[in-house]
Amino acid sequence: MDSNEQAAHIYTVSELNALAQHALEERFPNPVWIEGEVTNYRQGSGDHLYFSLKDASCEARCAFFGGSRIKGMNQIMENGLK
Repeated sequence: MDSNEQAAHIYTVSELNALAQHALEERFPNPVWIEGEVTNYRQGSGDHLYFSLKDASCEARCAFFGGSRIKGMNQIMENGLK
């Protein structure tokens, strides 16, 4: 396969997620702790929490889905927290 054929590959959502998961798990085999300021916090339907963590130059969008989050998390989460 030449470079033009390789560049033309269109990934499915599943393929992209699998590649990203593999790359992250390979690079970070242990749990990763991230520190940042909570922004854009909101509680969605189904007991899900959505928010961003930001620092001086970047922002990462995050979600806790129902049972995967720490019990009572919505009572301690708010915009501006670090």
